[in-house]
Order: sequence, then structure tokens, then C-alpha cells
Amino acid sequence: MRITAEKLERLQALTGLPQEQADKALKAADGDLLESLLLLERAGLIADAGVGRWSTGGAETRLTARPARSADPQPDPTVKTEDVLRRCWHWLVYNRLEVYQKYDPSRQIRCPIGVLFGLLAVAWYVVAAALLIALCMGWRFRLAGPQFDKRN
Repeated sequence: MRITAEKLERLQALTGLPQEQADKALKAADGDLLESLLLLERAGLIADAGVGRWSTGGAETRLTARPARSADPQPDPTVKTEDVLRRCWHWLVYNRLEVYQKYDPSRQIRCPIGVLFGLLAVAWYVVAAALLIALCMGWRFRLAGPQFDKRN
């Protein structure tokens, strides 16, 4: 693929990197914008793609620079089973799937992730059919909550 000024500007806009680094990444990926983003992410120059929300609405997100990594971090021996269970419980209760109408975002349905998992375990075929029908009718989905709003 060719490296164009549009691709270079788009990569700079998405990552906030200087032109030299963006050009180097595009050259390493042979002009492929997505591959250059992945290379930059793997190199630790930009944050992971999980920047707070994932949406079928197509809104662009800006990737931010990640602080430099230290050498291999050692696991924290103070983490107890209760802490892990508590964090899992909070993740299931406080994070949610939001279903909203494409042209009227004020019309929303919010479902905690734990309830969604429970429904999927009991009647996955009904939930999958309902989500597919809603998507075809112009509804959009996004995951939101404290875990999805954190920047890496």
C-alpha cells in the first residue's frame, strides 16, 4: 500500500504522535493504517484500544500515550481471594450493556453485565435473536461502566 498524507494525518490524529514516529510506523506496516496502530500499541507507544467505551455507533476515539512500562511487574502477594471475588462482583453489577436508538439516544435500555450473562446462560438463543432484531431496527449497543471508562 502507498503511504499518503491522509493516512499520515489520520494516524497522527488518532495517536497524538509526532509526524516522524507516525511515518515510521506507517512505513513499518507498509502503509496499512490498522497494522501501524497495532504495531504502535504493541510497542507501548499508545494506549490499548480499550479506551472507555466500545460502540456499534462508529464514534471515533482518540488513543492516548501510555506511560513507559517498567520491567516485568511481579504479582502482588497481598491480593486475596475475597478481593478477586469482590472485584468480579463489582464488574458484573456496575458495568452494563446500553441499548439505544440511533437517532434518539435518549431512548435507552440498560442491563447490568451480570444480568446479561444470566440471561445468556438460561436462554442464549432468545437473547441473541432479540439483540440481532434490535440491531436491524436501528438500535445500537455499547458497553459502559467504571471498568470501561478507565483510561489505560
